[in-house]
Amino acid sequence: MNRIPEGGKAVVNCLASGSLPVITNWYRGGELVLDKQRGNMLEITDATMYDTGRYACTVKNPAGEATAETYVQIRKYGHHGVLPY
Repeated sequence: MNRIPEGGKAVVNCLASGSLPVITNWYRGGELVLDKQRGNMLEITDATMYDTGRYACTVKNPAGEATAETYVQIRKYGHHGVLPY
């Protein structure tokens, strides 16, 4: 799980090895997330509560495909600028 403060930035890598060409795509709720994809990375800037959720990284090449998932949680700051855990 990736915990990110609201307004912060999250970068999640999708690490894979295999024969080229390798195509990496990020999905959220089955929908392709193009606006947050940077190559093999998922990059969330100026995070909002809407960005909270499960993301899936799918890597494909001529030999097949593999998928891994991660959960991103955006947290609001508490009264004293401290993230509650």
